Amino acid sequence: MAIRESRLTALTAQLLVAGIAAAILLVVWALIGRQIAFDRREAVRLAFAQNDDRALMLEQYVSRTLDLTSMAALHFEAMGPRLIGDAPPGGAPRILTDPIANEVDFLAVHIVDANGRILATTDRPPAGERAAARLFEAALSQADPGGALRVSTPVFSPALGRNVLVVSKRFGDPNIKQWTMILIDPAQLTQIFGAASVKPSESAWVVGLDGIIRSRSTAGITTSGQEVRKGVVFRKQREAESGRFAGPGTLDGKLRLISHRRVPGQPLFVSYSILEADALSQARARARLHAAGGTALSAAIILLAGMVIRIIGAREKRTLEAAAARGRLEEAQRIARIGDWSVRLPDHAVTWSAHLYAMFERDPALGPMGREISAMLSDKSNQANREARERLVRAQCPTSWELEVRLPKGGDRIYRVSGVPTRDPGGAMIGYHGTTQDITEVRRHEALQAELAHFARVGAMNSLAATLSHELTQPLAAASNYLSTGRFMAGKLPDGMGLSIADRLADAGAQIKRAGDIIKRMRSLVARGSSERDMVAVEQLLEEALTTIEVLRICDQRIERTYPSVPVQVYCDPVQIQQVVLNLVRNACEAQSGNGMRPPTVMVAVEVDAVRIGIRDHGPGFPEAMLQQVAQPFITSKENGLGLGLSISRTIIEAHGGTLRAENPPGGGAMISFTLPLAEEA
Repeated sequence: MAIRESRLTALTAQLLVAGIAAAILLVVWALIGRQIAFDRREAVRLAFAQNDDRALMLEQYVSRTLDLTSMAALHFEAMGPRLIGDAPPGGAPRILTDPIANEVDFLAVHIVDANGRILATTDRPPAGERAAARLFEAALSQADPGGALRVSTPVFSPALGRNVLVVSKRFGDPNIKQWTMILIDPAQLTQIFGAASVKPSESAWVVGLDGIIRSRSTAGITTSGQEVRKGVVFRKQREAESGRFAGPGTLDGKLRLISHRRVPGQPLFVSYSILEADALSQARARARLHAAGGTALSAAIILLAGMVIRIIGAREKRTLEAAAARGRLEEAQRIARIGDWSVRLPDHAVTWSAHLYAMFERDPALGPMGREISAMLSDKSNQANREARERLVRAQCPTSWELEVRLPKGGDRIYRVSGVPTRDPGGAMIGYHGTTQDITEVRRHEALQAELAHFARVGAMNSLAATLSHELTQPLAAASNYLSTGRFMAGKLPDGMGLSIADRLADAGAQIKRAGDIIKRMRSLVARGSSERDMVAVEQLLEEALTTIEVLRICDQRIERTYPSVPVQVYCDPVQIQQVVLNLVRNACEAQSGNGMRPPTVMVAVEVDAVRIGIRDHGPGFPEAMLQQVAQPFITSKENGLGLGLSISRTIIEAHGGTLRAENPPGGGAMISFTLPLAEEA
């Protein structure tokens, strides 16, 4: 329950930190967003304000230019009779030398009749009749018959080799059908911005209500004659004589901020625009700075929140690990029957662990025991308790002692108490602490082991007697055979013929010595210590054992051998290993006795780090039920067997670090094999 509450508290704290961090980030980015939006709105507002001002300047400039042109036309109208009255019909036009006619802003001034014939002009020499007729024919088609000043669409002047604007005005006398035609450069309508500080993307237009641009100035370059009837700006000016909007440029298609105004008294309107990207460039630069600052601040907030969350998680992890460690400690104390305690000096305040209360069958609410614990101890234990306390407090050295405790519910237990001094950083003793362990079962187990050891020694002597009776049969029988042969030969053969009596008696002595060695080796199996081992050639070891088998006539036929091509040495006790070989070969011969099959075979094979020696017979094989326990004591398939031969053999082989295995190989019969470590591996 406490662990769940701790986890819930930590999770709540982590979620709170994450929530606060998220709220701060939300506020930061909301403020950044508002600032970016404000900067954008302000940049757009300032751009539109500039466009409005420049559109107003352009409108006023165009009006003033046309007013000056209108005044010049009135001047020529007033001087008309005097200038052209005496001009001969069909003759050369009069040359206008009036200062106003030669105004620098005018490209040319012409006074023409209704047929476009030039009556007076400022040209020197005057333009050709045919070219002039085409030019003024186009201008007269757009002139106002009522006498109002009109600006034609851009027309090409052959004399000047470029587009010009023709400003026309009819004479006021209805009886006189003559017009003043003033040619001006299209750039003259927008040249007010020639010296102004404008951006390359800004554009100034003077457009007729017919949708044809009279003058367009962009990046210091003036063009004219473009048709913009389908553009947004043309549609907007038809909806309102003046205004502002953001939309695609008619000619470049790029998003622009555009202001437009109608020219009073003229079928013209002016427009001033700037690319939105240029208008917002500074605002966007500030937005990038705001975003970079917000990103850095967000990263710092997230990093700080992550660190706090990680610290909370690490603290919770340590808390849970400490709780788990306490739980494991309590469980370990319960399993091991150990309780811990501590005594603080100088007030002798005592602290017990939970399991220590359980060991003394005491309610934890009563607190640790004091002097009343002496009533639960024997006199010997009380004395040991007092002496141990003296060693802890006065000698200040670790100590251990045992207590015989009679529990309140009637049980008797034996507790081992261990205590050590507790010291401060300066080395002064400030108390002592230790453990109390229930060793009752240990003591009972030790007593039981002592009793079992006694029975084991008795059993070992019985087993030794059975082993000796089994293992001494062969060498003693061999000795008897040798002695019988010696006596027979002594009576029948003369000296010097065949084997001498001395040789036979020597062989008998060797077998009797072998019996003694067997007794010695069997005793080593029971007693502690190691047997007498040495490096021995496997082939020599086996040949000596097989020679004994032939002498004893255990097998009717000579035992077959299969040896490795390279000599192999093993580290072993040769007498014990030869005894194993004798046992296994004798069992193989007895298993196939009388069946007329080929003799048993002794096979030697070298493995990775050992030599495997196998003895195979051609008898009926092992019963399936015996294969897993064939080397157990008193397990035998012989009618009169004791069942100790394979058990003793397995004991000898395992003592040498090898293994013994029984199997029924394919093709019939049985095989028992064992391994011995190679000499270099040993």
